Amino acid sequence: IRVGDLNSIIKFDYIFKNFAEIFQDKNFIEIGCIPGDYCAYFKLNFNCKITGLDYGEEEFFKYTMNKYGIKDYKYIKMDFLNYLSTKKYDVVSSFGFIEHFCDTEDILLRHLDILRDGGYLVITVPNFKGMQYFYHRLFDWENSRLHNTDNAMSKRFFKSFFQKRGHKIIFLDYYRYSDFWVEKPSKLYYYPITLIGLLLKMFLRII
Repeated sequence: IRVGDLNSIIKFDYIFKNFAEIFQDKNFIEIGCIPGDYCAYFKLNFNCKITGLDYGEEEFFKYTMNKYGIKDYKYIKMDFLNYLSTKKYDVVSSFGFIEHFCDTEDILLRHLDILRDGGYLVITVPNFKGMQYFYHRLFDWENSRLHNTDNAMSKRFFKSFFQKRGHKIIFLDYYRYSDFWVEKPSKLYYYPITLIGLLLKMFLRII
């Protein structure tokens, strides 16, 4: 597997590459890491010392590490809410994780608890607000209701939360244009949903 093949499935590759210097050779942990693609990405691109934390079985994470030929890694099998550690990391990350909790502030503070002074926090979340809210409400409500669409998907909240605590924000923005998808489309709606999603993406690219 070439690094380029992995980079193509990491949606935020072009953003991360802009901050390559601050990630290089850092001690990195991903919360909710399974299947492990992001850990592999940071290892192969920035030579990070990677740790993955998840309550799932290590075999799923190990499979991804083996796929990319990565031998040097650490896996912690644990519920993040029960994770207490004196170890601090240079980069603490989670991708599509915090929006599954009601108390966004508590989850972010738990991320910050294991971040060393001067370290970097990397958080990404999907956006189910605005037009996306109505799309998921119509076609993917079961999945949508499992996500916190308030604070966890609000740029204003993130800006206020980190500035209030004296942290410097180096990037806070949407990722490109909207994408329209559903977690488990029913057979009845599969083709209409696919067509609507394609049309909406084309429309948003134009504007």
